[in-house]
Amino acid sequence: MDTYNSIANDSQNFRAVVKKPYNPRGVSNTKANQINKTNFIACVVDFLKIAGLAKFNPWLVTAIAWMLQSGRFIISPIFVQERKGDAMISEAKVEALRLLTANNLAAVDVGLVRLVFYNSELMERVPGFMWRAPWLISARVLNELTFEEVKEYNKSKTLPLRVRHLSSSPTGIATIGESIVIDLNCSFASVPAEGVGDALDLLKINNYEVQIH
Repeated sequence: MDTYNSIANDSQNFRAVVKKPYNPRGVSNTKANQINKTNFIACVVDFLKIAGLAKFNPWLVTAIAWMLQSGRFIISPIFVQERKGDAMISEAKVEALRLLTANNLAAVDVGLVRLVFYNSELMERVPGFMWRAPWLISARVLNELTFEEVKEYNKSKTLPLRVRHLSSSPTGIATIGESIVIDLNCSFASVPAEGVGDALDLLKINNYEVQIH
């Protein structure tokens, strides 16, 4: 009889654990909002409106990256299931989703979000409709910003040092060559290593096209 009661109690405890809401963040027992294939457009629109960022019109993957960085959202595993029944799962997509779920700061790398949603870290093509209001910063600059950076820009109109060079106006003089500047600072550095800005300025003054990484 005691054995039967023990098994019954264990069964009840197991059901209680299974029914407990999934909370990947563990913050104040608050369940994160899940972004799935039927609600992601509406979630993005609502999030941008509530955050006061809709006017900037970011790419969808950038907006979702901001949502993840806020710590209040996760992406549903349905996005990494390529066939019904969990067959043919892409390891790269699963690993990207694991990183994004384990650490919201991983969403600073928009390529991870794009990989989960579109199966590639790179944009397939430039969207056909590219008009932006003249008072907005360029799409290239905007989509480089993290959630904290875009909130600061929305408040103070100040861009972080690491992306100011992306918004520099062209000189109108033909470039004489191409160059690349690679910042090997810490993983999610908000400011490039000392001296990078000087290198960029020197190259641009000498009419080199500069790629920043």
